[in-house]
Amino acid sequence: MKKIVFAFIILLSCLFPIFADSSKNIDVENLDTKKLKIIKKIIEEYNKYFDCFLTSRFTLEVVKSGVNKGSAVKKLTEHLNLMPQNVAAIGDYYNDVKMLESVAHPVCCGQAPDDIKSICEHVTCHCNDGAVCEFINYIEQNYIV
Repeated sequence: MKKIVFAFIILLSCLFPIFADSSKNIDVENLDTKKLKIIKKIIEEYNKYFDCFLTSRFTLEVVKSGVNKGSAVKKLTEHLNLMPQNVAAIGDYYNDVKMLESVAHPVCCGQAPDDIKSICEHVTCHCNDGAVCEFINYIEQNYIV
């Protein structure tokens, strides 16, 4: 356990200066190469214990491995005895990827990064402009008989 905590502290010490300056967009390609190697090594070695993903331009979320929106949707789908092909979800950032990949009908908001949009079957308007309403209308018009 001490080894995991130590690795986590090193990971955060490499990443904190990047996230602390909220005026900058995080650009992985321009990170210090030495820090990138350390981050990559820690994530590869300890990915069975925790997962890391960006939840905003300045926020890194670190969670127990396997704990994500995708696993939650899967458990909920099973618990409610839903057919997986009847499940849809809407998201807008990297913390939503596992969820979007776990449903039959992934949809994202207009402000989502392009790589998030690429895994979705539909893109709505910006989240501040009624994306959830547009999502519900899309599902009603295309999938509810």
